[in-house]
Amino acid sequence: MRAIGMEPWQILSEYRSADGTASIAASYQGAERPHAFATILAEGLVPLASQHGHRLAGAPVLISGMASSSIGWRELPYASLPILLDGAQLIWQEMPPVASVVGEHRVLLISGIRSQTDIMRGEESELIGLFTLPDIEELATNSVVIKPGTHSKHLRILDGALVDFQTYMTGELFAVLSRHSVLKHSVGEEPAGPLNSPASEDFLAGVEHARLRPLSSAMFQVRTRDVLANLPAEGNRDFLSGVLVGAELAGLASETVRTPIVLAATEPLATSYLAALEQLGLESRLVIVPPDAVELLSARGQAILLAKFLAKKP
Repeated sequence: MRAIGMEPWQILSEYRSADGTASIAASYQGAERPHAFATILAEGLVPLASQHGHRLAGAPVLISGMASSSIGWRELPYASLPILLDGAQLIWQEMPPVASVVGEHRVLLISGIRSQTDIMRGEESELIGLFTLPDIEELATNSVVIKPGTHSKHLRILDGALVDFQTYMTGELFAVLSRHSVLKHSVGEEPAGPLNSPASEDFLAGVEHARLRPLSSAMFQVRTRDVLANLPAEGNRDFLSGVLVGAELAGLASETVRTPIVLAATEPLATSYLAALEQLGLESRLVIVPPDAVELLSARGQAILLAKFLAKKP
């Protein structure tokens, strides 16, 4: 949760907790869940309000991401493609106000986006924030944005709108394979986070295997590296990361049209994805968003959406 100053735009302070949508959904069922969301939100406002006092009096709260999903506070329908990058076509819901020590706050919930075959919630705010960055604005006419994560997104931008996107379960596959498949015996202890891999030689070898082999065959090479070559677990973890990231990016390498690629990732994924893109020969098409700027994309996008909403409904 972030307190944002609008004029000029700035992050005033931040509050983090483990109370995400998934954990709330696991702990509260049915009619209990909306009350739990409201209570946890009110508790999160306490440290922000105590820092900034009456500066936050009456400040509205905007929530994007999984809070508007079927396991969230209230399920909202997805907005359908194409979606202009100003967010005007997104779907909103005003929730009951939440009180803090400086008074009541309007609460605004925002929907996700769907195509004919795919869905996302949360990345739409980041995307809107991304195209306010001075070095990225001109790419709104034609680009592919890569947003790595547990469920990575490749977002197709054309003429100022999001026109298509694909989801890749790269991070989740890494977690499942390294914990619950036969490969767990070859990769050793679980790393600190999903795809927490440096751009090592083993990682790049995995990217190359993903280019040359079908995915399931390339993945099994993790096992053969262990059994036949007695390679260490740490390298095998990096190799598995490379295979999965390489498989995700392979389609971009096979494109005949050289569309600019925007990499918007935080560390450590920024380093890994950059190395994989270079290994696949895509560096000439690549525009890199600094990881510290990526950290703030959601807040930038939410601020833009909030201003637009308040202009319509004061």
